[in-house]
Amino acid sequence: MDYSPSKSLSSEDNCDDVAVKMWKLPMRELNKLDPYRDDPIASDEVQGAREAETMNYEGKNNLDSTEPEQYCTCKNCEKMPTLEESTCCMSTKYNSKMDPGLCVLGHEDFEIITNKTVLEINLKTLWSSGVYDTSNKDIDHHNLRYSAYRSLYIWL
Repeated sequence: MDYSPSKSLSSEDNCDDVAVKMWKLPMRELNKLDPYRDDPIASDEVQGAREAETMNYEGKNNLDSTEPEQYCTCKNCEKMPTLEESTCCMSTKYNSKMDPGLCVLGHEDFEIITNKTVLEINLKTLWSSGVYDTSNKDIDHHNLRYSAYRSLYIWL
C-alpha cells in the first residue's frame, strides 16, 4: 500500500479523515514528510529585514582584524589576541536582550555572573557532574576565566 501524502489524501477527504490517515502512516513514511509544511512563508518585508540585519553585522565586523575599531559597536571592546575572541557584545549572534546602545558590561546580571563565588560554584558543579574540560581541578585564574567565558557564552 502506498502512503505518499499526494496519493493517499485526495481533495475529497475532509480534515478529520486527513488527520486520521496521517496518524496511520508508518514511521518511515512520517519521517519523509516535510516538518515545516504548516509553517507560514515569511513575507518579503520580514525576509528583507533578516538580510539587512545579516549584512549590517557582516559589514561592521571585519573578520580579518582583531582591532576593536573594526568590529565594536558598544565602544567598550578591548583588543583580543584571536579573531574568535574579537566579537562585540552587540553582535547579532548573541541572544541576550540588551537595550539598544547598552553594553553587556552595564547589565546588572553581568556582575552577578562574573562574581568569583559564582564562578567557583560553576566549576565545582561541572567537575562533580563529570565534565573535565579544564586541565586540572584547581580554583585558579585560568579555570575561573574558563568558567566566566562558559557562563557568559550561555547567558549571551
